[in-house]
Amino acid sequence: MNTHTEYLQKLQDWMELRNYSEATVSAYNCALRQFLEWREAEGFSAPFGQEEARRYLLSRYRSGKKWQTVNGDYSAMRKFYEHVLGQALA
Repeated sequence: MNTHTEYLQKLQDWMELRNYSEATVSAYNCALRQFLEWREAEGFSAPFGQEEARRYLLSRYRSGKKWQTVNGDYSAMRKFYEHVLGQALA
């Protein structure tokens, strides 16, 4: 099983190889870190699924986060699910 650090590094490596800006890499790593911490606090364990991603995004929105923040979270999670985990995120 991968640790948070390993997941974060895999996403960062993928983005760097595709020449994402330093600001984007940093923002996506921050968003993914928050998701992984939330997932752990909520008691989710592997494997990753779409339902937990949906619940996380709803919790962010319902907690008063601006839509731009939630959209950034979704973008980071989509890259993570698709390019690190090999799963489609709807």
